[in-house]
Amino acid sequence: MFRSLATLILLAPSLALADMPPIEESELQPGGEGTVEPMYNIDVFALPAANLGIIQELDFQFGSGLFRKRWQPLDEGNYRMDGLGPLYNTNSCLFCHIKDGRGYAPDGTSFETSYEVVSMIGKVGVPADGDAYMN
Repeated sequence: MFRSLATLILLAPSLALADMPPIEESELQPGGEGTVEPMYNIDVFALPAANLGIIQELDFQFGSGLFRKRWQPLDEGNYRMDGLGPLYNTNSCLFCHIKDGRGYAPDGTSFETSYEVVSMIGKVGVPADGDAYMN
């Protein structure tokens, strides 16, 4: 009896998998034509969409450079690329928006800052009327 029970326990997961529906094409490309390869890369959200044209990819790379730039206080000699973030609490977007905003919350112990992160705001979900772009 024990052998039958052990066999059943070992076979149960494979029997459950056999009953699963086949994978749909849309599941293989969750970003549609913009899905990048390899899809499970640790930095997948930092990659440009696969269907960008040359000009759009250059725009993406320029924006990515601005996002990663270490900003400095305004220098009278160069007005084009100086300044700080909107909260003036660190010198790069990437410090607070880890992994392009898809990572974890900053822990305040990074070498980039000497202050401790004491609070954070996050919006989860959408309003009851379903308008995800209300704010």
